[in-house]
Amino acid sequence: MLAQFPSDPIDLKGDILCRKRHGIPLKELKFEVRMRLGEEKPSVVYKIMDAFGRHLETLAVAPDPAKGCAYSCKKGDSEEDAPVPNLFEPIQETDITWADLSLGFLRWTNATVTGRQEVRGRRCFVVLVSPASSDCAAAGTGATPYAAVRVWIDEKLHFMLQAQGLDANGREIRTLWVRSVKKMGERWMVKDIEVQSDPSRRTKLTVREINGTDSAASGGSRDEQATEDVLQPEPVQDTR
Repeated sequence: MLAQFPSDPIDLKGDILCRKRHGIPLKELKFEVRMRLGEEKPSVVYKIMDAFGRHLETLAVAPDPAKGCAYSCKKGDSEEDAPVPNLFEPIQETDITWADLSLGFLRWTNATVTGRQEVRGRRCFVVLVSPASSDCAAAGTGATPYAAVRVWIDEKLHFMLQAQGLDANGREIRTLWVRSVKKMGERWMVKDIEVQSDPSRRTKLTVREINGTDSAASGGSRDEQATEDVLQPEPVQDTR
């Protein structure tokens, strides 16, 4: 599943919208992601801004296959390090956590294919992943609330379509859905994700720009193609 993380330099910009079930917005944020996973010292930097672009938080991650990930955090425009937050706590009163934003569970090393299932017209491998001690090695990041995460991976295109966080009794405590995807060259990337842990509300993360290009554009180079409709439409949900 680590193949979902590109080695080429990637810069993303987008929006986070938390809303009640019937559509009333509760919180609006902006985010930026800077991925440099193919460099000698790989890193990913996540930035959270308010709706006006004012900087709120930054989380920097330095992945190390042997030691797990090292984390550092900054608040606002300060250059001083702040305490690393619990990665499984909500970001700025939304349903999105740092663990959701980073899809960190895809790096967990204990993984088993448990079957196959169709999701939105796509045949998927169903993979159960659980954290090894090295996956949660960074001090101060908070213990994971998940005993395991069930992940649906598209068999043909190899991107994640859905994930469910499970407690020690196997009960679903959190769900993450991929709503749309975008193709960059030969790689498919997530464009829209929704997360729900509270049945009364959801939080949607939408990627607006990839490497400086509007992700909704209809043209562009081979490496910056428009989103393709590879996912079947979802059933209309009751939003009353």
